[in-house]
Amino acid sequence: MKLSASFSNGLVTALVLIAVTWLALNMRTVPQREVLLSSEATAWLEAMRVECDPNTVGNDYVWSQATQPTERRRMELLKGLRDLPESVVIEVAGITHNLNDEFGQMRVLAALHRKNEKSVLDVCRLMVWSGYPAVRVCAARLLRDLRMPVCEEWFTLALQDERVVMNNACGLDVDGKLYPVRLIAELALRELNPTL
Repeated sequence: MKLSASFSNGLVTALVLIAVTWLALNMRTVPQREVLLSSEATAWLEAMRVECDPNTVGNDYVWSQATQPTERRRMELLKGLRDLPESVVIEVAGITHNLNDEFGQMRVLAALHRKNEKSVLDVCRLMVWSGYPAVRVCAARLLRDLRMPVCEEWFTLALQDERVVMNNACGLDVDGKLYPVRLIAELALRELNPTL
């Protein structure tokens, strides 16, 4: 019996080692090569970089609003990117993303395109697993607008999002708690399945 327990412990250790190695190889940061960007792409990237900097004045939350200023400004930037020439969108989307920082994750959102299932799934993963609440909220909003069935499972996972905003405005629960990602996910699921 000890031999099988020892074998079992060794197998678990080997599987953990393989999983950690796989994650390390797939999550590593690729060195950024020098890329010349158009002035529009550079301006958009700088605006998003400033928006992702927590030291930027104006990124403080106002706790009596359903929509926070950070998410509002980021959504304006993301939607404004779509109004720029397609070449600018392609430039921004083609930049290597560092998924370990908020700015890199927002660039993944900028690369979202409904005809590119990989980009849709990348944004779905960020909606559920990003460590940055503003990224999760923006991802949920962008995905809801797509109304794609491939997102349904991810919206179901997003119903567990823990990010809470205190809002004591009229019409909300007595405790004033608002869960923005959960709310967006629920609305998206109802739009995908009107019979719910």
